[in-house]
Amino acid sequence: MHLARHVDPDTLIQDIHDHPSKAHKHHAQTKSASSTVTPYSTRYASQQEISKFKIPQQGASAEAVHQMLKDELDLDGRPNLNLASFVGTYMEREAEQLMVENLSKNMADADEYPAMMAMHARCVSILANLWGAQK
Repeated sequence: MHLARHVDPDTLIQDIHDHPSKAHKHHAQTKSASSTVTPYSTRYASQQEISKFKIPQQGASAEAVHQMLKDELDLDGRPNLNLASFVGTYMEREAEQLMVENLSKNMADADEYPAMMAMHARCVSILANLWGAQK
């Protein structure tokens, strides 16, 4: 399956193997992997290549995938430095902690989490009041 008509992940991987001089190489050695021709099989502690376009047949370590995605997302701008929009991105540490502590709760299962659903309704009410929404 291709992500796009102009991008074929199998061709990209084959090109890296055929022309290693064109590939981005890391010569670092990690505790569980040695250097090869792809950047996602060296410093990411993976013993196999990790494709950016499909899930590996044998899976991949959570640590390696986390680092690969984190590095890619680091290329995006920093929300707290974004002066081009009027959207506030600051959040108190306690609010972030509450979100993380409750990530495992299924918002679609209202019967299982009644306290969270009541709080959700109160938040909607608070926002409606802030925006002057009529009942």
